[in-house]
Amino acid sequence: MTRPKLVVLVSGAVVLALAAFGLRRSFEEMERDRPELRTRANLRALAQAVEGLCRSSAGCPKTTDALAMALELTSLTPPQKRGLLFDQWEGKILVRVVRDGETTRTILYSAGPNLKDEGGEGDDIVVIVEPSRRQ
Repeated sequence: MTRPKLVVLVSGAVVLALAAFGLRRSFEEMERDRPELRTRANLRALAQAVEGLCRSSAGCPKTTDALAMALELTSLTPPQKRGLLFDQWEGKILVRVVRDGETTRTILYSAGPNLKDEGGEGDDIVVIVEPSRRQ
């Protein structure tokens, strides 16, 4: 085998090895991040429910307990309700209402993997129900 062909083969093998390492690392990161993705998906579903409540005569829930009571009135099964009210680390989904002049936002968030309520900061996972969607 000539030297140029050997260099190409070795270079190709190195590139494949690096790609395989990067792919394995990506899969490991995806596996590690899966609870965050599930929690974010649950928060988005919960945000849709909150948007519906905000449009109804019930009004926007201002606390986690008010949100739980509102969900009790839905046709969701107990496991579905629990899935919406708790994150992947068994922490309660938290509700915070932020007023800025006449604008009010409902913030739904999980304390995240460190289980510390950082007010929607740090590793907390946050979804905001925008006031523009409310009527």
